Amino acid sequence: MQRIRFFLVISILLSPCGIPYVSGMDIYLNEIPNSAVFVCKTCHTAGLSAKTLFGEDFKSNGFKWNAGLANKDSDRDGYSNGVELQDPSGTWVPGLTNLDIPSLVSNPGDQNSIPKSLPSQAR
Repeated sequence: MQRIRFFLVISILLSPCGIPYVSGMDIYLNEIPNSAVFVCKTCHTAGLSAKTLFGEDFKSNGFKWNAGLANKDSDRDGYSNGVELQDPSGTWVPGLTNLDIPSLVSNPGDQNSIPKSLPSQAR
């Protein structure tokens, strides 16, 4: 019984909800438009310990979304962060509704993730 309690306590402490650093990042997700599409990978690499170039730019920008950050092309894929997150002008503010079509969002921190378009917008 004591062994079960020990493993239960350890698993709770190591779970994401038990680590304030991880659960505290939710506040930053609320500062980026359509961040629910890629969640942590919007700013972090797959291992979540390192930041992507967008994550570094977001941090350098005071963890705020604005026109300056929207106009940058953090991952250098030819598309601005704003185009990738479906807010090209950088006018979205926390509390506004996000995009209705999340499949159009691409990851501004991943050079291999590029914006998609609706069939009517295809070239």
